[in-house]
Order: sequence, then C-alpha cells, then structure tokens
Amino acid sequence: LAFQAGVVDLKVQLASLRRSWEGYAFGTRAAVAGGVTTLIDGPYGSDPAAIGKHELQLHMRAAATDVLSAHVGFSAGLTPAVARDPLAIFSLATAGALAFQAVMSPVHEEVHAEPLNADALVAAAEPISRTQLPLIVRAELGQEEDLRAKQTQAVFEYEADRDDHVTHFRTRPPEWQAAGLAAIAEALQAVSGVRVHASSVAVADEETSAALTRAREAGGARFTADTSPHYLVLEAFAIRPGDTRCKAEPAVRDEENRARLWTLLGRGIVDMVTSDHAPCPPDLRAEGDFLTSWAGIAGLQFALQATWTEARKRGHSVGTLAKWLSERPARLMGLEGRKGEIRIGADADLVLWDPAAVVRPPHAEFHRQKASPFANVTLHGRIEETIVAGVPAFAHGHHTHNFCGSVLLSRSAHTAGATWTATSG
Repeated sequence: LAFQAGVVDLKVQLASLRRSWEGYAFGTRAAVAGGVTTLIDGPYGSDPAAIGKHELQLHMRAAATDVLSAHVGFSAGLTPAVARDPLAIFSLATAGALAFQAVMSPVHEEVHAEPLNADALVAAAEPISRTQLPLIVRAELGQEEDLRAKQTQAVFEYEADRDDHVTHFRTRPPEWQAAGLAAIAEALQAVSGVRVHASSVAVADEETSAALTRAREAGGARFTADTSPHYLVLEAFAIRPGDTRCKAEPAVRDEENRARLWTLLGRGIVDMVTSDHAPCPPDLRAEGDFLTSWAGIAGLQFALQATWTEARKRGHSVGTLAKWLSERPARLMGLEGRKGEIRIGADADLVLWDPAAVVRPPHAEFHRQKASPFANVTLHGRIEETIVAGVPAFAHGHHTHNFCGSVLLSRSAHTAGATWTATSG
C-alpha cells in the first residue's frame, strides 16, 4: 500500500451558486473518494462568477455553510476590467483568494468568463505580484472570430460530422497554445515579481515545447505549468461518436501528442497535474454535438487513478505521482508546510491507496453529474482510505460522514492591504 499526502487539486469548477451542477457537498464527497483532500474552486461557472470581492465572499459563505468532506480554497476571476483595476485586485486578495485565474481564448458562454488579451495580462501582473499570489492562466490565446471560422470550415469544407470529436479538435488549433504561452512569457519579463502558472497544457508539439522553454527562461521558478488526466489518458481519434463527455478546451489530441506530453511531464517542463474538473447537466451536452456542447470534463474523483494508470506504464513511481498531484500544487497555492507533504507540523490530510490494484468498471461515481469518461474504463489504484484533518472521510469504498473539511483563506487575506500601503505610499 502507498501512504501519501492527500491530493491538492488546484483547478476545480463546482458551480455551486444558483445552479445544481456540482456544489460543495457533492464535490467534496467525490474528492475524498479519489484521495483529494484539498481543492481550489475556480471563479467561473457559478452565477455570479467570483470576479469581485462581494461575489467571492458569496462563494466562501456558501462553502462555509455547507457540509465539506474536504478542504476548499478559492481562485478569483480576472475580467478585462478587473485586470486593469489594481484596487479591485487587492480587494480580492484581502478577501482571501488563494490565486487569480484568467482565460485568453473563447469559452462556453455558460462559464461567465471574459477572455483577456496579452496587454491586459501584463496590466494585471504588476498589482498581482504585490499580493504574492499566483496568476493562473489557461494557456490558450485565440479569438472568437477565429473559432467561428474554424467551426464553419470543419462542417462545410471538411464535411465533418458534428458528433465526431475530430471536428472539435480542428477548431482549437495547436498554435493557440503556443500563443498563450508567449503572452505568459511577456508578462513574466515585464513584471519581475509575478508568479504565473500556465494551466491546461494539452499540446506538446515543437512550437509549444519551445514556448514552454521560453516562459521558463523568462520566469525561472516563477513559472509553472500543469496538464490534466484527460490529456494524458484520452486520445482524440479513439473517442466514440457523440461522446461529448470527452470535450475539453483545449481539445484532447492524438496519440503522438499524448506521448510527447508525457515526456514534458516526465522531464519537469510541465510541473503538475490537476483534474480541471468542469461538469455540467445533461442538457448542455447537446445530444452529442461537439460544436455546441459544453466543454468540460468531470474528472475530480478519478484524477489520481487515471493519471497513475498511464504513469505506471511509463515507469514513473508513486513518489513522482505525489509530487505532480500533491506537493507542487500545494506549493503553488501557498499551502506548503500545511498541505501536500507528510512532515511534522503539516495537516493530517492523507490518502492510503493500493497502486497495484486493478479496478474494473463500472465504478461508483460520486460526482453530482455522473458523466465522467473515466467511470467506464479499467483503472489502476484503489483508494482504501482518505483522511481529512486527522479523521477518516472515506474508507473501503464508503463515506464515513465525518465532515472535517474547512474553507481555506490565503495569507494575503491579512497582508495584502499592508503590502499595498507600503508599496504605494
């Protein structure tokens, strides 16, 4: 058996306010069933999105008054207006956000996210650097008109079927990823103190690999990047027609790209793995239409098992997996010393699991929206027990109904205001 620090999932979309897509009770139940003891709820998906101090506090209050099986922290969202408003950025930091989150390419309208351009990203970087919080950016830079043109081209020029995943694959060109990373490198060069994290690295071609290297050279330790289990496990041409559970942005790519992505992860060019959990109700799956369906994969519960299933084939160890899923995400979010490691003084958030166990489908799925593409595949690794704050939250396939999760606030909730005064006075 393996005994390690609980998984820290830094990018989860629970869509808890005014919606029944996941929520904190269901989301944290699914989390502990997969060995996740800490998750960071993203700003988008809920109504309202967490793009202002009041809205962020609504999210925090909703979590604090719910039953939590795991710990929950929060990212604050950047819109073009917020990105150019230092006071708004500092108010979000003092409210307790653990990070800022932004997108730079078109997303489904239900997400309530407004893309930033490269100039807005640089504008936001300076005040964010004063908060000492990380800026998490989905590393894909594209325009709405480009997306619409490529969708039209896929349907009419290529005569592609709308229920074919390759149709969606063609609408998210790989150069968007390299462009997003170039914008991140520009922000790192422009603002010496900012920490920028490139999320959702899905492309591993030469151009993107070079862009990752340039961003690393520009930022050094201030630059980190993640990928997700669906990019490491799924393969574009193997997705069944109409299976929009597998639609993601950026898109899942081919087998050759998947192999190269594993190489980037193994070499440390990509640092960590996050589920990027983004569920939705069945009606947003658009009856199998990949062009209009919601883009988001339900993977919170299966992140550890799905990643390990492929990692073991490539000779990676359980210790390396713990770095990808626990230690490095905790450090990025300012939780080092408390989360992500087994050490004296750290919180007792732990997972006991069997890496050698083969778990065959169907799997008991605890997400509220039971539509994970991993629920019907053979996985390696069985979660035996998940411990949160020293108390078992999940054991031997069942929840214990011990709700020991808490709401996590950043250190900036106490220090950002003082930092602003000192640096602007």
